[in-house]
Amino acid sequence: MQYLVKSASQLHIGQNYAEHLKNFTDGSKDPEGGRISAALYIPSKNIQIVKRLSDNLFIFTAELLAIKYSLGWVIGNKTDQTAILSDSLAAIKSIKIEIISPGLI
Repeated sequence: MQYLVKSASQLHIGQNYAEHLKNFTDGSKDPEGGRISAALYIPSKNIQIVKRLSDNLFIFTAELLAIKYSLGWVIGNKTDQTAILSDSLAAIKSIKIEIISPGLI
């Protein structure tokens, strides 16, 4: 099942964002040490940026910070047609809520 979801996601990205610069984001927690980090990866430019965060943060916060760092990179580099791709539906939904109803988060 996981393979089918990955294939469907790759197909969707390829069909809808073929001409876009693809910027993948992720927030993660090391299960052994509990270290939290946020990262962005831009394969076509061979760019990988990983930022170590406080151990007391939630993964959700790390996911949001990864998206924020990605936006900062896009703005700082003045890129056109960029797709920021995240696997965190909760983070994306919270951004959508904040845009529609500022101050709720």
